[in-house]
Amino acid sequence: MPQNHGLKIGSNILTNTDKELNFSSEYSTLKFYKWGNAQFTTDGSGNGTVSILHDLKYSPIAMVFRNITPTWSSGGIDLGTGSANSFCNIASVNHYAGGILNSRFTAYTDANYLVIVGSSVTPSTTYNFRYYILVDQSESYSSISNVSQTGNFGFKASKPDVSVETGKEYEMSYSSKYKAVQYYPSHIQTTTLTLPAMWANQYDTYVDEGTYVDFAHSLGYPPFFLAYYGNSPITSLTTIPYHLIFSGYPTFSVNGFSDSSKVRIYFWRGSTYDAGDVFDSWPSATTISVKLIMFTENLLGEASP
Repeated sequence: MPQNHGLKIGSNILTNTDKELNFSSEYSTLKFYKWGNAQFTTDGSGNGTVSILHDLKYSPIAMVFRNITPTWSSGGIDLGTGSANSFCNIASVNHYAGGILNSRFTAYTDANYLVIVGSSVTPSTTYNFRYYILVDQSESYSSISNVSQTGNFGFKASKPDVSVETGKEYEMSYSSKYKAVQYYPSHIQTTTLTLPAMWANQYDTYVDEGTYVDFAHSLGYPPFFLAYYGNSPITSLTTIPYHLIFSGYPTFSVNGFSDSSKVRIYFWRGSTYDAGDVFDSWPSATTISVKLIMFTENLLGEASP
């Protein structure tokens, strides 16, 4: 039960539990600090990097999407077709627009920069990214950052025992100085799909197969999104993208992209896949759940001021 102090918004702030409240100053909202587009052109070995200055003096949370034109199929199934301005998370294997190359893109933050790295991808090729740097921390930090205080204007809500007048920017639960990560309730969606039965012998002549599910939207732009998958009915969820490597090769992957009309989540596996590693119920056909959150943020929108 939430305590009776601070700022709370809900249908009944006296009886709503924490998860039922629309907002509570006891907890932090995610706050975009800096966002925009970045690119690099790889060298002759397929390596490239770009650094984006934030100068916060601590390592912030950051999220990076790759701008792609997806075209990929498996087992005669079109898994990847989308618009030229589609976006996928760079965190794991993604077969779109370049085989397993998306697994070779990584990103990290330090006290001054967000760094996006491509390792052994296609040589002499330009890659484009959409990045988000948050004022929220990814490490323990208690000193003064390089972010100027909002001052006595706008709307701020501080965490418990922190003054809105003297508290550090990253100690605010909410601040109108920053763009909040928001979503429509209708954009939290769950569906199911059936994965095909597995081959009798995983060491047969190599073949692959896949299936997908689309979440249609009418936003008219590719949205920022988070996606998860799990068993059905849901008892646990795994963050998408996810992949399984066997003998140096991806044998199972779950990925997705967003474009101006949909978010597509696809499942792919090769015949070297070991069923026991992910779903013990394979080789039988398996029904799984997919959960998606589409945010209001436009991945093709303007960069931050």
